[in-house]
Amino acid sequence: MEHQAQTWNGTANRPQGQQEDKPAEASIPPNRRRLPWLKPHPLLDFILSRMNLPNDAALCRRLEVKPYYISKVRNRRERVSAELLIALHEETGISIRELKSHLEV
Repeated sequence: MEHQAQTWNGTANRPQGQQEDKPAEASIPPNRRRLPWLKPHPLLDFILSRMNLPNDAALCRRLEVKPYYISKVRNRRERVSAELLIALHEETGISIRELKSHLEV
């Protein structure tokens, strides 16, 4: 009688090829998931045009925030924080209500 070796993947203690059913997003690492909330592109693009800035890096310098934060916001890996809205309000004079209106669902 032949013995057929099974290969184990070690994480789920199942033979390879027999993966448990997971939602597609569960297999994406948390730092690569896109948040399903509001889309920040319209807000950031509006601010860039209103402040006559060429890109997000210039916006970061103007607001004195780290470039990776604006990148994460634009790619929906971070929410638009209250601190960011306040900084935008203080820098531009645009009301927070109007800034929030540029966020799309």
